[in-house]
Amino acid sequence: MEKRKVVRVIAPGFKPNDTVLANIESFFKTQPAFEFRYNKNIIQKHPLNSASQEARAQHLVEALNDEENDIIWCLRGGYGSIQLLPYLDKIKKPKKKKLLIGLSDITSLHIYFYQKWGWSSLHASHVDRWVEGRINKAMLKENLNLMLSEKAQNEFKKIKPINQIAKKTNQLSGVLVGGNLITLTSHMGTPYELDLKNKFLFIEEIGERAYRIDRCLTQMHIAGKFKGCKGILIGQMTQCLEPGGKDLLPWLWKSWGERLNIPIFKGIETGHDEIQRPLPLGSQAILKKMGDQFQLTVEYKA
Repeated sequence: MEKRKVVRVIAPGFKPNDTVLANIESFFKTQPAFEFRYNKNIIQKHPLNSASQEARAQHLVEALNDEENDIIWCLRGGYGSIQLLPYLDKIKKPKKKKLLIGLSDITSLHIYFYQKWGWSSLHASHVDRWVEGRINKAMLKENLNLMLSEKAQNEFKKIKPINQIAKKTNQLSGVLVGGNLITLTSHMGTPYELDLKNKFLFIEEIGERAYRIDRCLTQMHIAGKFKGCKGILIGQMTQCLEPGGKDLLPWLWKSWGERLNIPIFKGIETGHDEIQRPLPLGSQAILKKMGDQFQLTVEYKA
């Protein structure tokens, strides 16, 4: 029998709902390819997060230093990951690389793991969505392929160019970084600020109106973050409508496409929608023109 991958489950942000906690052990038994481990005190009484800042940091550091562990999989998102970064500064780079899995607020950890340690990671569904059975068969196969392989790649087709420079592009390559827009913008002015030089920026968001998204992009633009950036890849913008239901995002992307001298594309099927395809971050990506659309290929190496 092939050795099972050891998965350490952590909760760096908010706690999941009670049904997830009640069914998590049963879910573990349905995944024979993995051995799941987690600190029994992962969820504690706290007014905001899954546990105190110190406890969440301890659980993360334990997962990083456990050399039997192959994967660190986040129970859910919600605010909290950025609080843990100063604790990571106090430890040495772990001897064994771990595959981090999560999205949304977990963007803070994705950025840190890549920029500080050179680790690639996986922007993909949290454990709670798997426990609740909200992963369809196609997504399940994609996730398992990346989680169990030493080397794998994922393809995203029907990527649409936003601006003229994107439409005139034939092929681009570079490392793909990014994640949730609000979260990565919160790193501005800190030691954990995202470096976009010679890299693709991937962004996704949920529940933010157009002016809030514009505010984040404006802050990054004024700070000079887009200088040297290979291009922007827009993922799912879930429930990002105006109070009356109007969608201002087409106008917003057109406006930024005219303002920035870098190619902008949309259509990456990952973010906060029901379909959350796994996207390797801190990994080499190639964007190729295929007719009037593009295909993005991202490679993951363990």
